[in-house]
Amino acid sequence: MTKSVILTPAHIDRLKAGALSDREVPGLSIVFSAQGRKRWRFKRGVAGTKIIVELILGSFPDYSIGDAR
Repeated sequence: MTKSVILTPAHIDRLKAGALSDREVPGLSIVFSAQGRKRWRFKRGVAGTKIIVELILGSFPDYSIGDAR
């Protein structure tokens, strides 16, 4: 289960497993991978279809919260 918060650097630094969703941008989340990386993921459905698009935007802190949003 993904917890939804307004993402801050402190929230992301405390993330040790799982994912956090951003309340400000629906579909945007930070995911802690098995390799220990924190990656940005954007996942949304295409209107009028059952297609779901998922993009991996990059790693934190290489891409800041503002860059990901």
